[in-house]
Amino acid sequence: DPQLIANPLWQSGDLQPLLAPVVAQAQAQLRQWLRVSSPSSAFTAHLHQIAGLLAWWQGDWTIARAELSQPGVLPTGQMLMDVTDGKPIQLSDHPTAGELAMAAWAQPTQRPALLTQAWVTATRTQPPSNLLQAMVETMNQSQSFHQWLTQNAPARQYRRERSGFGILSRHIDGPIPRDFLIIGEIIPVTVFFSDLFHNPTYLYDLDRALANQWQPYLTQLATHNRSSSR
Repeated sequence: DPQLIANPLWQSGDLQPLLAPVVAQAQAQLRQWLRVSSPSSAFTAHLHQIAGLLAWWQGDWTIARAELSQPGVLPTGQMLMDVTDGKPIQLSDHPTAGELAMAAWAQPTQRPALLTQAWVTATRTQPPSNLLQAMVETMNQSQSFHQWLTQNAPARQYRRERSGFGILSRHIDGPIPRDFLIIGEIIPVTVFFSDLFHNPTYLYDLDRALANQWQPYLTQLATHNRSSSR
């Protein structure tokens, strides 16, 4: 999931030292898959997009620029490099939420209006006034768009609710269970750039590549279960 890199929990003292080796391992795996994937496949474009985002997040502009300019990568990726390089932002006729957020960075006097438009484009609702104010203020306090998105932008934490539990378990008058896992996310990443930081519901080549990694563990687990049952 590309949005994992944008989890604000990485900025905590315990996890921060682990971010660089985790990213390095992910980049090595991406390079391995790219060596064997078809150049024209959607899988290859997805790999280049993730590799570019990882490099951009870590501040490696050279690799990010090369990866995000590959065929099949969303145009928002190239625009991300444009705003990083300080180039003017040219909005399309039907701009995405991410494009509008980057335009807000490039046009400081228009930030409230453009961030509101970005939120409406992404969610079809008006942004909460306190959140809009926080986005504008943190953007004003940032030295670059990269610093805003990776360090200063508003974040939130929550636990996912199992909304179907009551109906499926015929437990309709009790509280809705929540997962133990705390989800952390940088709000502009998940709202404005969900298309760029995209985790596909199903991508056959990705599923097959991951299966090659799962198989040794599944085999080991099956062997352990057989030994335990004797």
